[in-house]
Amino acid sequence: MKREIWAVLSIFLLASSCLAEHRFESGPYRGFTKQEHEQVIVELAKPFHVTEVSGLVRSAQNAPLHKVLFELRDDSTGKVKAAKTDAAGRFHLKHVKDGHYTFKVTYKGFQSVVGVFIVRAKTQQPDSVTIDMPKVL
Repeated sequence: MKREIWAVLSIFLLASSCLAEHRFESGPYRGFTKQEHEQVIVELAKPFHVTEVSGLVRSAQNAPLHKVLFELRDDSTGKVKAAKTDAAGRFHLKHVKDGHYTFKVTYKGFQSVVGVFIVRAKTQQPDSVTIDMPKVL
């Protein structure tokens, strides 16, 4: 029993220290995960106006990307929520209140993509967005 508790505690401490060490501490990407393989970050010029945070992540060849890290930072509080895409390349974050959010999408072998979600309960824009990730050259 003691050995199991020690193993769980060790894993938790290791995971906690890794998470703290691999985050942007300042600048426009503050709070987001910093991946070792990240080489280029593409910033989208136009924000997405949506009623909820959901969508599809795909490659430049229109293939859905599985297990892509999607992070959403509340720009008023700095809190970051995260999700991974499913086998169909879809992501969805529940319980996102109206506001201004910055997102970052990261996947090994592809350029990270950063942009803005403006969430409003009453908007005429589509609820789902598509994010295309360019390959690292």
